[in-house]
Amino acid sequence: MRRLLLAAGALALAALLLPPDLRGQEPPPSAEGPGPWEEVVFLPESGLSVLLERDPRGVLLDRASYLDLHRRAREAAGGAEAGAAGPAVRLLRVEAEGAVEGERARVAVRLTLRHRGPGREALPLRLGGSVLSATLDGAPAPLSADPKGGLVLSVEGAGIHEAVVEVAATVEASRGDRTLSLDLPAAPAVRWSLTVPGRVTGRAEGGIGRTERLADPDRTRFVAFGSTGALRASWREGDEGTDLPPLLRGRVRTLAEVGERALDCLVLLHLECWRSPADAFDLDLPSDLAVLGLEGDASLLPAGPPAGGRAPFRIRFPEPFTGARTVLLRATRPLPGPGEAALPGVDLPGAAAVHRLLAVRFTDGLRGRVEAGEGAVRLDPSLSEQGAVDALLRLEAAGAARALSERPSVRLRADARVLLDLADDGPWLAASFLYLPRGDRLYGVDPLLPEGFQPETVAVSGGISFLRGRTPEGRLSLLFPGGVAPGGAVTVTLRGR
Repeated sequence: MRRLLLAAGALALAALLLPPDLRGQEPPPSAEGPGPWEEVVFLPESGLSVLLERDPRGVLLDRASYLDLHRRAREAAGGAEAGAAGPAVRLLRVEAEGAVEGERARVAVRLTLRHRGPGREALPLRLGGSVLSATLDGAPAPLSADPKGGLVLSVEGAGIHEAVVEVAATVEASRGDRTLSLDLPAAPAVRWSLTVPGRVTGRAEGGIGRTERLADPDRTRFVAFGSTGALRASWREGDEGTDLPPLLRGRVRTLAEVGERALDCLVLLHLECWRSPADAFDLDLPSDLAVLGLEGDASLLPAGPPAGGRAPFRIRFPEPFTGARTVLLRATRPLPGPGEAALPGVDLPGAAAVHRLLAVRFTDGLRGRVEAGEGAVRLDPSLSEQGAVDALLRLEAAGAARALSERPSVRLRADARVLLDLADDGPWLAASFLYLPRGDRLYGVDPLLPEGFQPETVAVSGGISFLRGRTPEGRLSLLFPGGVAPGGAVTVTLRGR
């Protein structure tokens, strides 16, 4: 302790003796605690030697001691203040949406920014065009001009703020080409879109861009992402494509989880529509799959009665498009228990090319294998995009694989006790089963009960979660999703008539 105090005193004396110009090079921390830009680094206790042994004069201080030493050093320097590092206002994201109207375009620029202090600060904005309106957090924005003609936004109050500035810009025309160029404030994340009436041919310049065809009415939308600080697009009238029907390509990624009582499916559909816009696409699923939901900007509608074990559906989007869209479909199918299960195959019958991957994962403690049928190619499971799986297949045809599952063989010790209660309301039978798994986890039991015994209450010791069901033979079956570790114990108590 004495050595620690001596070291602390030496550090304080060294801080007091530092020249003022060196003391002012580091910004002092706030006495009120960490500021909004301060970062905290967590170092394990075993790693403290890295800091303390690199310099024999180093000493570990708590925050209060360090702040006290720093305050005394500042007072000795005459209260010299050091400005906090970094700007007071930071622009985090810029999102612009515009539409061409005749010879000009109206663009709404949404700015997400963060203010670290309570005072008022000015944020210069590199924004082109003529300002039509401006709001900050839903109220009129204090927007002004600097001596060079640029825009300055005044922001007050710590936290996240959102400003919307609507501007108008002129569309330039030259030799049949039309161009819009509008400066945007630079930010870590920038996204912009521009909608042009009619079917035109053009491109978005800068960043990562794409072109979308929209219908009802015909429109063309240019979209770009990246950190570029400008909206630039050029186009010419007329569609230089073809009048052929839409060309559809797709990627299907299916994760099938084979459990004790159900097969759950998660299907990721990536649809690409080219040549001309479309808003509806056919989808074939196994008829025994129950669809739980569809996530994405689309709806799923039945397209006809099931035939040949397949159920036709139709995916419909709000408006026709060209480009790419992604939807996520969830489905399930009940299983009688461990054993053989056909794995679901999803098909896009109207697509010119479909790339299908099927990942299989066994759950509820089951073990198993996957048999690849004709048209299925095994791949390395570590290549799966769905995390750790037991098998990964590339399918050339839907429905070309099946799973064979079984419960792990567990060495089990059991103790059963039965009590007959001759109550006034009739005889009751209470049974207690003590299970002691050995060698592997226990995921389920099928207690052997007297014929005709109907348990009305089931209780499991230790707060272990369980699912109640029946075997294909009609016997009571209890499933432990988390399993019971070997060496542990679980008691099942039944009461009924």
